[in-house]
Amino acid sequence: MNNSHHRTSLAFQLAVIGIASGILTTGVAGHAMSGEPVAGRWDTYSDTWVAADALGRTLPTSEEVGPSRADKTVGIFYFLWLGRHGERGPFDISKILAADSTAMENPASELWGPMYAPHHWGESLFGYYVSDDDSVLRKHAQMLSDAGVDMVVFDVTNQLTYPESWRALCRVWDASRRAGNRVPQIAFLCPFGDPRKVVQELWDQLYGRSLFEELWFRWEGKPLILADPAMIPYGVTYERRDVPAELKAGMSLGQAFTAAAPFVSIGGTFPTWATIGGAVTLSLYRKGPGVTDHRLSP
Repeated sequence: MNNSHHRTSLAFQLAVIGIASGILTTGVAGHAMSGEPVAGRWDTYSDTWVAADALGRTLPTSEEVGPSRADKTVGIFYFLWLGRHGERGPFDISKILAADSTAMENPASELWGPMYAPHHWGESLFGYYVSDDDSVLRKHAQMLSDAGVDMVVFDVTNQLTYPESWRALCRVWDASRRAGNRVPQIAFLCPFGDPRKVVQELWDQLYGRSLFEELWFRWEGKPLILADPAMIPYGVTYERRDVPAELKAGMSLGQAFTAAAPFVSIGGTFPTWATIGGAVTLSLYRKGPGVTDHRLSP
């Protein structure tokens, strides 16, 4: 194939598995935590801590739940959208109802703010923060690790990947890891219906560029994405190929690729197209012998 790029529906090297809800626990196939930090891991012995909240609820002790189990991995969902849909407000439901007890029966009340604006149920420990606040992200990494959480699953089920947020988080968490702290690893929960757009964006923006590899949660050696595998093969995946193909007389720039999954179309980018006279020959092979040749003219 006379091109330096090709476009196919090949599923790239990501582990894509079915979707489950709630906290995710896996067996030993998962790769827990982010490996040894550059500066050496600093153990704060958080598994020995005891705690009680404002309602008097206490954490169970090892006598109640037993010791930690090396064959388990703990994951928890994490949301990236705070501040990504506008920063008006904040509109705090608890404070709105405290100011006007009838506001629930009056959706036109100015206290609610504009239609479709995000609302807080209450003010968090860190205030009304946004998802790219370095200090909050750093504290989240510490608190989650102290709680024994090995990986977080980013919810990107609404066709938005929030790259500004995950880039900020990965930058802060990777710096913390390099400083010797434990930090959770990351994975993504894709749309339940059609995950192709989101999976492609994650490949283009993160996995295909090998960014923050030490933070990737891996399943059977591959970065984990939660999606419906049946929906992936017919998506569009872009890959650069530099594998030379055996050329016939008069041909040049031959490239070869192998389709690891069914596809419905193939496209290419041809650097010499429209600059010199020429054509492209596409040959498809099944288990070795050529089954079809189709010649396209410019």
